[in-house]
Amino acid sequence: MALSSNRTLLCFTAGVGLSLFTSCSGGAPEPVNEAAEAVIAASCKPAWLLLEGLLEPQSELADRVLLCPVGADPGHWSPTRDALGQARSAELLISLGDDFEPWVANANLAPSRHLKLLEGTAGPLPEIATVTHRHGDGPAHSHAGRSPFAWMDPLRCAEITTWLNEELSARYADFDGLERSRQLAEAYRSLDDRARQLFGRCDGVRLLGPSTGECAFWEQRYDVRIDPFDLPEGEGPLSTEELIAVRGRLDPTRPNLAFVRGDVSDAVREQLAEKLELTVIALNNGLGKPTSDDPWVNQLGANFGALEATLEALGR
Repeated sequence: MALSSNRTLLCFTAGVGLSLFTSCSGGAPEPVNEAAEAVIAASCKPAWLLLEGLLEPQSELADRVLLCPVGADPGHWSPTRDALGQARSAELLISLGDDFEPWVANANLAPSRHLKLLEGTAGPLPEIATVTHRHGDGPAHSHAGRSPFAWMDPLRCAEITTWLNEELSARYADFDGLERSRQLAEAYRSLDDRARQLFGRCDGVRLLGPSTGECAFWEQRYDVRIDPFDLPEGEGPLSTEELIAVRGRLDPTRPNLAFVRGDVSDAVREQLAEKLELTVIALNNGLGKPTSDDPWVNQLGANFGALEATLEALGR
């Protein structure tokens, strides 16, 4: 069956890590049902961005729909009745995995039509180092367990892209993403080489990053220490007490560089720079409030570009 604009709705339910959709008997993926409406459902922004990159040359072949709204946390999001209906009726569902999207485990989805991205990447998922923090006016809390942010690791992105091309090619006769997947995989491997060089220049710099796990894969991949660091969400500005708490995490003997989620406001970043002399890099992480729909390879590369510019400014 052709993957056409009036037949296929791409909703990518997802994140990053992959388990092959097999038939109930454990064999090859089920063929496309010619009588059913072709729908691929995706749960969240990370998978959406990875898949958009793969589908870019064939964007006219399919409409695409995202289930989990941008800015919502996939780990805590509860689908509306309509979204749950889309997930259950989808010909193909792509998710981060049951561990990180609890609603998926309780949705009674057909295993043969469900790709779990995080199960498809090689190696263990890193553990999250936690600090107590809060989001906006919400209660103080901490995160623990394995980090789902595999899309921050360029080599895992290359694995996901290659695997996803194979899965889509097996299901849709007119889908041909082989050359595109090769291009993207090579681009991700180049990003990995660049990141390795950059983190090698961080000797003598105190690195901090979100405790929810965005930087955990960088620690694992590049053997670099990134201490847990979170800021309250919202527009700011930070209170005096909050600034004092941040100051307590800094090292007065070294330059302090903090990766923060992209939704931290400009006002807060200015406070950190002016009052604490803290260098801040706002991350593209596929969640929060993305500033563009550029292919993920470009947005991930922008993180390393910001790191490189900062290191040059620090004379490193």
